[in-house]
Amino acid sequence: MKTRIFFLSLFALLVLIGCSTPSSTTGSNPTSNAAGNAINGKITGSQYKDHKIYFNVNQQLVVNMEAGSPTCYFNILTPEGEMIHNGSSNGNKFSGTMSFTGYYTVRVYLMGAAKSENQRVNYTIRYTLQ
Repeated sequence: MKTRIFFLSLFALLVLIGCSTPSSTTGSNPTSNAAGNAINGKITGSQYKDHKIYFNVNQQLVVNMEAGSPTCYFNILTPEGEMIHNGSSNGNKFSGTMSFTGYYTVRVYLMGAAKSENQRVNYTIRYTLQ
C-alpha cells in the first residue's frame, strides 16, 4: 500500500513538473547606475520565461513590470536559485540589495485564466541599478 501511494505521488509530481515549460532564456549585462533598462517579451499559457541579468554584490535593484494581464507575474532568483521575490504574493514591483555577484533570474509566468486558457500576454520589465 505504501509503495502504491509513493508511486502515485511521484507520478503526480512528475505531471506537475511537466505542466510548466520554459519558452526561452535571455541574458543581459547592465551597466552600474543604468537607468531605463527594459526587457520586452511575450508569454503563453503554462510557459515561463527566464531573463538572466548580471549584478554585483550590494547593488540596489528596482524592478517594475507592466503586463497585458493582471495574472502575469515575475519572481527573482539568486545565482544559487533562492527566490528573493515572489510576484504572485508580493506584486509586480521589487526593490532590494543583491546579496551575491552573478546572474540573477527574473522569471515571468502566468496564473489563473491567462494560464489555463493558454492566453498570449505581452509584458515589459523595467529595472534600474544603484
